[in-house]
Amino acid sequence: MEKPITIEEFLTRSELSQHDEGDCLPSEFESQLPEHVKLDDRPLGTGQLLDCWEKLSSHDQITFQKQYGDLSHLLKIRVQHACFQAMIGFWDPEYRCFTFDTVDMTPTIEEYESLLNCPKSEKVYFYTPIEHALSNFAWITQTDCQLAKSHATKRGNSQGWFWNVLEAIFKRRLHDESNEIRLRILVVGIYGLVLFPSAEGMVNFEAVNVLKNMVTL
Repeated sequence: MEKPITIEEFLTRSELSQHDEGDCLPSEFESQLPEHVKLDDRPLGTGQLLDCWEKLSSHDQITFQKQYGDLSHLLKIRVQHACFQAMIGFWDPEYRCFTFDTVDMTPTIEEYESLLNCPKSEKVYFYTPIEHALSNFAWITQTDCQLAKSHATKRGNSQGWFWNVLEAIFKRRLHDESNEIRLRILVVGIYGLVLFPSAEGMVNFEAVNVLKNMVTL
């Protein structure tokens, strides 16, 4: 695992890297935006996640909120279609954020923590190699890497696991004396289907790696 650094060190490194290396895209790159887009704001699996949340005991729900803040509130938020219609023209598919002239609008680590009332962390980790996702999946679900590999799939540019694989493990662990595994599974589901969605119904490798790093800070 990468050695952790403070948030201040991370921000300093990021600023120096941006100054020295410039943009991550080639200088000759020109973004090709389509004239027409189809806006699909259907919730990606929030109904299934909400069902899992409601299956938890009140004790489990309290423990979840103490450990992970207000993540569960995302399952009950209604999508504002008019807001998406107004902002879609400012979406930059290459940077995956909204861009207003020279300003990129994307939440910082601190803003995510504040918005979701997450426990504050003094450490951050850099990018975790994709190949670590299999062992991280096995750690989160307390299964073996062979099972993680056998259920991993690829759809388009996304690699990961369909939520129904994780949901089945969640249900098997629902009445375990320890609630650690079922809570981890629900969190990674929220990360993969709500916060950082990729292919429909899929929890990607990146979401699994983010949770593993967050939990082991």
